[in-house]
Amino acid sequence: MLLNSNNNKLMLLLQLLIINIIIILIDSFPSSQSYCSLFDIKESGVAGYFTITIDENTGLSYYDFNLDLTSYYKSNPNTCNLSNGLKYHIHSFWTNNTATSSNSCSTCGGHFDPYLACSSSSQYQNSPITYPGPLCKAINRATPNYTYPCTTTSFSEEGNLQSCEVGDLSGKFGLVYNSSVSPLIFKSSSLFSDPLGPSNYTYGGVDISQQIVTEYTSVWSSIVFHCNDPPANTKLFCSQLLISNVESCVALGATLSPTTNQNSSKNKSCWFEIGVTVVVCIIVFLAILLIIKYGYQKNHNNNIDKSMSDPLINH
Repeated sequence: MLLNSNNNKLMLLLQLLIINIIIILIDSFPSSQSYCSLFDIKESGVAGYFTITIDENTGLSYYDFNLDLTSYYKSNPNTCNLSNGLKYHIHSFWTNNTATSSNSCSTCGGHFDPYLACSSSSQYQNSPITYPGPLCKAINRATPNYTYPCTTTSFSEEGNLQSCEVGDLSGKFGLVYNSSVSPLIFKSSSLFSDPLGPSNYTYGGVDISQQIVTEYTSVWSSIVFHCNDPPANTKLFCSQLLISNVESCVALGATLSPTTNQNSSKNKSCWFEIGVTVVVCIIVFLAILLIIKYGYQKNHNNNIDKSMSDPLINH
């Protein structure tokens, strides 16, 4: 009976250990994730970065960017009047399988628009082409009968978040103008905080094999900068948003969030802590099993000895 009681206590301890492992693993997972577009001069004519950090705890997304258009402007001096500022948006696709940045952005799809705010460039103005057809038209949010209501005033001051597409960053925060340092340097004036940002769960990832621009998609994959030349809003340069670029962007000076600039290093630390925790728990688990096995063997041997010495059993 004493052995059974000890075994029950050890099993209870084992169950508590397993529960604690689960709690530690859940708490150890990073609550935020960063993504970065790294612009390559050879690919796009632009040097620099654009970062998105999504904080699942606060529900906020943070944006930071710093772009040098010197080489781009030398090659394309008449493409856009940069003094008018640039528009920029998160787009739904990245279908270029040979480069992660480009100055040819016609296949990036439309603006990421999961809530159907439906600007004329929404991903759902022309998709899906199959049933039920373009979603914005299906809900009567297509020109000329609909006016897209997003402005920096409606979004930032009036708090009308749903007036803007999730991907319409310049609609929410305003145009980007060149810096005082150089007319060809465009950078965020501060770390932009967005209560209507994209979700980690809708990130398009790096698998572009299934991305068909004319069909329905619920994901986001790229950042595109446009000339402020309405109604054309010419796409100038673009880049795929990748988790693997984050460390390189931090090295270039990117700020990922208001509280830390070491998001990727912190994630590594979290994974290290998880690994150590799992190893320790496995060792403890094995030790408990050995104790139970030793106790069982000892009890079994005692029973054998007792039976050998019991005259009634021997008789």
